[in-house]
Amino acid sequence: MKTRGFTLIELLGIIVVLGIVATIATPMVQKIIGDNREKMFEVVKNQLVDVAKDWATTNASSLPDNHGDYADVTFGQLKTSGLLRINVINPTNNKVFSNESFVRITRNHNNFVYEVVTYDLIDADNVQPGSPVITLNGEQVMNLNIGDIYE
Repeated sequence: MKTRGFTLIELLGIIVVLGIVATIATPMVQKIIGDNREKMFEVVKNQLVDVAKDWATTNASSLPDNHGDYADVTFGQLKTSGLLRINVINPTNNKVFSNESFVRITRNHNNFVYEVVTYDLIDADNVQPGSPVITLNGEQVMNLNIGDIYE
């Protein structure tokens, strides 16, 4: 009686060949993924510049007047104005950008140059949607607890 199948040596040989192929392919795949994440990061930055340009058209009085001067518009301001409706995620590490990240708008003669500066969100920064925004003016430091009334 003749049976068909692979011997143990043949199966081990196939496993060794597959291991060698995986060892060669894995770094190449990881490099491709990393390169694509960097490209996606640039796309996200370009989209944020477009949002900042929209903000600049409605807030022309906030733009710098002199060559070399700049104005910063934070992601929080863009969200408050309704131009940025989502939390923006950093494609390189899958963390949300902080509301303190900003687009710097610099006057260069008769043009504006846009530069995106990003900070990743940390746990202390994590604000739930619909949470109140508190802007404090002045130099007095106050400690507030949940439920306190601030006037």
